[in-house]
Amino acid sequence: MPMGLLRPATALALTAILALTAILALGCSDDSKKSAVTCEGDLTTRTLPELIDTTFPIGPIVLHTTGTTTTIMWESEDPCTGEIVYGAKGAPLSRTAAAAINGRIYKAALDGLKPGVEYDYRARACDLETATLTFATAPAPTAPVRFAVIGDTQSHPEISSTAFASMKGHAPAFIMHAGDEVEDGTIRDQWRDEIFTPLRQLGHYVPYWSTMGNHENNAQFYYDYSDNPYTGIFGEPARGAFYSFTFGTVFFLVVDTNNFLLGLATYEESDVTDWIRKQLASEAAQNATWRLAIGHHWAFSESWGHCDGIARFSAIDEWLMPLLEEHDFHAYFAGHTHAYERGSAHGVTHIISGGGGGDLDHWCRDIQEVEVTQYRHHYVLADATCDSLTLRAFDPTDSGEPFDTVVITRD
Repeated sequence: MPMGLLRPATALALTAILALTAILALGCSDDSKKSAVTCEGDLTTRTLPELIDTTFPIGPIVLHTTGTTTTIMWESEDPCTGEIVYGAKGAPLSRTAAAAINGRIYKAALDGLKPGVEYDYRARACDLETATLTFATAPAPTAPVRFAVIGDTQSHPEISSTAFASMKGHAPAFIMHAGDEVEDGTIRDQWRDEIFTPLRQLGHYVPYWSTMGNHENNAQFYYDYSDNPYTGIFGEPARGAFYSFTFGTVFFLVVDTNNFLLGLATYEESDVTDWIRKQLASEAAQNATWRLAIGHHWAFSESWGHCDGIARFSAIDEWLMPLLEEHDFHAYFAGHTHAYERGSAHGVTHIISGGGGGDLDHWCRDIQEVEVTQYRHHYVLADATCDSLTLRAFDPTDSGEPFDTVVITRD
């Protein structure tokens, strides 16, 4: 019987037992996934301002951020010229970055920044100007970080807004979305209503990355509103949802399962699979303390569809997961199923975090690799320190305590 179908007291007790078992098992394992870069220091978090600025219909939202650069995106009612004025926190806003304009969407690239430093900024366009907001650059690769994962925020912005508000209280350094940001990616207003309005309270202040889901429909708006660190090795723009980045101790590989990876047989030994292999073996990945991957689709799920659909995606289950194990990756995150599931396969922790706002799914079948299943709206908070990666799942309507915890340890 799945965890989500047990009586509350029994489910809570069994969840705690499973979480403790996972912690003990992982803590006692011989983990050979070691980093070539020495992690040092304790995890620290920022105090995030309460201000939510509504000067523009969308944003400003902090996008791809490194130790020395960031991109800030916003949208106005009418097409105009735009810019970001910025400076070190508390100092005059003496620097200006002109925005690239795509219709009513603005993206300003800020460079010459310093790692792990907070900056104040204001967005300007059409004779309007936001209040002073704040972002922080990525810390050094040796620095522990906290980040959040959420997925499937479509359809119910009142739920995702509550999730982002709860998430903000934990002050993550960045957010990773597992896809299906909106119900229909071809409808422009849904990007404003279903993701960027709920996100604004946090997206003003911390970087936001996203994964291509099936509900984005590979729409141009996905690319217009994002700034993925895409190298252009594939055709434009369809494969711009394959990318990777490093933020503190974490290396993230982002794969577009929706458009390409599920048709893996077509792309075997192609530019897609070659790129994935090179990313997994890259110096950036292998030097990182924690190596993580994310795609919208899972390897396996107990809860998908009307119980007459598939339970496994073979491209993930039989090809990508073993490849992650081969390159000493620690976890794979997904969405798609509107539930929380935790398990493991091929020595890699497998997390489904698809409870960001869409209508919840229900239990269909038992999957051997799945250890915990919960049918509730949620997000996952990750603390990536020098010795452990702690993953905690939170229901934003609950007591504030995580309903599931797993700790992945390093030697």
